[in-house]
Amino acid sequence: WNSATDEAKFYLNGVLRQTIISTTQNIVSPLSTDNLIMGRWLTSGSFWDGMIDDLRIYNYVLTAGEIATLATVPRRTKVLIRR
Repeated sequence: WNSATDEAKFYLNGVLRQTIISTTQNIVSPLSTDNLIMGRWLTSGSFWDGMIDDLRIYNYVLTAGEIATLATVPRRTKVLIRR
């Protein structure tokens, strides 16, 4: 989630697959006080029907290049991205 642009971007194997803009696609912007819920829309009972095998959470927005790099790193390998 990029709060500066109100966009949520979804990547699969390092490739951008979907961008949702909250102002045009009727999603609710998360607040810093919201609970973190994975696999379910914030405002509905729709649940993810599948597995999430690699989840990473950052306190800043990654670039597309950083995401592509992370997708090629084997799991359980530590990667340092310097800002």
